[in-house]
Amino acid sequence: MKMKKGAIWVSTVLYVLISLTILSVVFSVVKPKIDEARDRAIVEQSIIMLNDLDNAVKLASQSTGTQLKREVKISNGDLFFNTRNGMNNVTFILKQTNLKYSEIDSEITSGNLAILTKKSAQESGKYDLYITLKIDISGKEIYSEISQLSPSPFPYSVFIKNNGTHINFYKQ
Repeated sequence: MKMKKGAIWVSTVLYVLISLTILSVVFSVVKPKIDEARDRAIVEQSIIMLNDLDNAVKLASQSTGTQLKREVKISNGDLFFNTRNGMNNVTFILKQTNLKYSEIDSEITSGNLAILTKKSAQESGKYDLYITLKIDISGKEIYSEISQLSPSPFPYSVFIKNNGTHINFYKQ
């Protein structure tokens, strides 16, 4: 009788260990795909956000004194405003992602957006994505009081203002 109880416990422990091993293998295969899908959603939201900023800049540039507010939500990655030395661009950078959005070191352009995928220098098998909005408003300089926006649980309020001779980005 005692042998049967012991055998039952041994088989129960073996079933639990086998189940945990199977779950671990499945999770290790599925997790990178889940991360990739999450990063793809972040990239698509960032493209929409950059296109919205582009439209706001174009709208603000039409009339002196126009001030527009845009909510910018960054859950992952960083947003850089490069307006010095004639750069005039806004770049979203997502580092160490599983998502290979395009061919390595081959820039994809769509309107005023350029998307570049590079191999991550920090981790093998990962990628760094650069999505750049090139701002081109003829006759106006672009200035930004914002240099970088980092991930935050709350959206940033970004203002775009036409001061006559230049377009200014700032936040409150």
